[in-house]
Amino acid sequence: MRRFGCLLLFLMGCILARAQFYIGLRDSKYAVAGYQWNSGWQVQLDQSIFEANLRSQYIRGGGGFQFYHNRYFDFMASAFAGTTYCNNFYDLGARIDGSYLPLKWLELDAGINPRYDSDYGYETTYLVGLKFHINDEIALLSQYSTIPEYRISEKRARLGLQFKVKNLAVTPMISVPVKGNTLNLRILVGLKYEFITQRYLNRKNSN
Repeated sequence: MRRFGCLLLFLMGCILARAQFYIGLRDSKYAVAGYQWNSGWQVQLDQSIFEANLRSQYIRGGGGFQFYHNRYFDFMASAFAGTTYCNNFYDLGARIDGSYLPLKWLELDAGINPRYDSDYGYETTYLVGLKFHINDEIALLSQYSTIPEYRISEKRARLGLQFKVKNLAVTPMISVPVKGNTLNLRILVGLKYEFITQRYLNRKNSN
């Protein structure tokens, strides 16, 4: 039994040495946790933190592949499915995101998100954006997106900042509807903390 336990710990250590684990916050309303292997495959779990009872909370699981072409190009493809604890609706879909760094200070971002909601039906939503790197730790973000922030698709413009300090990234943004009541703005906060092994970091920096 002791040998089995030592073998299990050894195997877990080998897996962790080739991967990274991360936790964070998405759009101020979803706690996230994910695991990414050295190969680029990853899984992620999203849990809502709404001001509501447990039955009304939303949970989503997904997985995908992140490909680092080089220091100038990044590509991610993933799929997801989610539902509430009381199962009063469900959604599923896919997402493809890419970014390109033509200049050291300028990044071009784009994403497409085909999705199906059991109440609202099928939609193809998207995002385009610019990121201006002020330095290695601070960037200015500007985005136009129809990807739902809270389930319903809207045309919204977003402006914010991204702060990176070692393994921590914090992204506060202001989201404003393009049409309708422009006073219906939202303050969105994204957060991600990565527990990165040296082997994973070496792989990422080598691409």
